[in-house]
Amino acid sequence: MNCSNSCPAVRQVMFPKDCDPSGNIFGGIILSHIDIAGAIAAKKLTVHRLVTVSMDTIVLKKPVLVGDILTCWAEVVEKGRTSLKVKITVECERQGQIIPVTEGYAKYVAVDKEHRSIPWDSPAGTVAQDSATPVKDKVEPKSLRKPILLQLAENDMSSAARRCPAVRQAMFPKDTNPSGNIFGGIILSHIDIAGAIAAKQLTEHRVVTVAMDTVIFKKPVLIGDILTCWTEVIKKGRTSIQVKVTVEAERHGEIISVTEGNATYVAVDKDHKPVPWNTPLGTTADQVASGEVTVPAHDSDSEQDCGCNHGPVQSEGEHEEGAAKKKHKKKKGKDKPKKDKKKEKKGKKKKHGKKKK
Repeated sequence: MNCSNSCPAVRQVMFPKDCDPSGNIFGGIILSHIDIAGAIAAKKLTVHRLVTVSMDTIVLKKPVLVGDILTCWAEVVEKGRTSLKVKITVECERQGQIIPVTEGYAKYVAVDKEHRSIPWDSPAGTVAQDSATPVKDKVEPKSLRKPILLQLAENDMSSAARRCPAVRQAMFPKDTNPSGNIFGGIILSHIDIAGAIAAKQLTEHRVVTVAMDTVIFKKPVLIGDILTCWTEVIKKGRTSIQVKVTVEAERHGEIISVTEGNATYVAVDKDHKPVPWNTPLGTTADQVASGEVTVPAHDSDSEQDCGCNHGPVQSEGEHEEGAAKKKHKKKKGKDKPKKDKKKEKKGKKKKHGKKKK
């Protein structure tokens, strides 16, 4: 699936908490992501609440492991009077390799406030007793005729139409704070995960979070919002990678800017010691210190594929070299005036001596 042409419904890294006793990701976790992905795709076509009514046979072709990035692509393939059928394709990304996991179909039905089925393309507030009216005679908002991402792609207005996010996840009641909004810590955890995914795609080593800049929440995130984290690598050090993470929430077709922040990650070896991020897997800090392993120069002019669009980044070595040149120029500039002052002082002494004679 080409992320330049479409956007995944769900994209999430897998953790040990998602494992079954054998150490693989529990099949129920994958099925829950399939259901969420299908509901997200169907919800883009309707203002009504949706319920899952069926899911076809799912065959898991390959196991999903801890650390894999699970991605669910969803496409509405059939529209009934009250139902929407969605095809969901599941992949996992492991060390840069895309592995097909499964695919299947799920069906969703639009319901009113009394949980009775209604035409999915009817206006907001429609109830079951009003549904006898032919759908074509109802006023249908133009924004509902096409999925929101398709509209945005045609208008070339949204980043979602052109890029693939690091994380994309629907928000649930379990994620709320006592006031009913999504807990800030949940959003921060998604920011950290998104940044780590971007950093991990540049290095073979394990990465750890070492810093996160100030994060200011501009707008609250609500239950049912689709939280999306976009990433951009903005700086590469010797052992560190700094990532800018931009967070948006999609609510009823509207894109809401939530927050943004910078997170810094450091590549570490098996002993948790920092190592240059662009060295081969298995390299240790001791090997680098002894000169046994040569650290490759930064390829600052090339773009790295980290699920985002970013420009060339200045390497740490180039940055230090540039700073040294600037200091050298400043020193030269400061030396000249000193020489001129000495000459002026000598000239004054000579003149003073002549007057005494």
